[in-house]
Order: sequence, then structure tokens, then C-alpha cells
Amino acid sequence: MGERAYRVQKMPDPEVWFGSYRNNTIVSKVALKSLDRISLYFPIAIDLGWEIIAFDLTVIEGKKEITKSSNSSLISQSQKALMEILKPGQKLIIENIKVRISDGSQRYLPPIIMEIK
Repeated sequence: MGERAYRVQKMPDPEVWFGSYRNNTIVSKVALKSLDRISLYFPIAIDLGWEIIAFDLTVIEGKKEITKSSNSSLISQSQKALMEILKPGQKLIIENIKVRISDGSQRYLPPIIMEIK
């Protein structure tokens, strides 16, 4: 048969979505109440076995930053309570998104920033 050279490329980072919302979107407070997890979206239809293992949810209230953490892809009770205080014009920031890759290594993904309408 012969030989053929090929190159293995690193998979690009997936996009992080909060329900059907992604970075730089405007979302209503009512819509937030129905959301219970963040998820990964890959640009190709393949399951690479990546898993969200932790993330922080941050709200800026006046001059104070309030951050609550979760150790999974699910929104924790304290994070849900934090989302309840959001007012129109405020930003909801999901950051420090830590994922476990199928080879066991871990990586941080870029944050999601959404404005409340």
C-alpha cells in the first residue's frame, strides 16, 4: 500500500453556551430562570468527551463584584439566588470555565458576558 503523510491538528476550543445564549448577547431575566446549566458547543458534530468541571458566576452590584462558584456544569442554588438580584442593564459574567478534556488534561475557556434586558 504505500505511505501517506498526515498532520494532526489541535481541536479548537468549543464555544460555551448558557442555555441557547452565548457570549455578548442580551437576555431577559425571565429567560434566565429556566436555565440550569452551561454547555459546550463544538463547530463539528462530534462528541469529544469534554466536560465542564467548574465555573464562576459573577454579577457587579454597584461597585461590588459578587461571585458564586459551581463544581459542575449545573447552576448552583447560590448562583440562582445571585441571578435573582439582576436588574436591567446589569451584566452577568460566567468566567473561570474549567473543562476536562478527553485525555484527562484541564483547560480554561473564555468567559461569557451577557447583558440583562
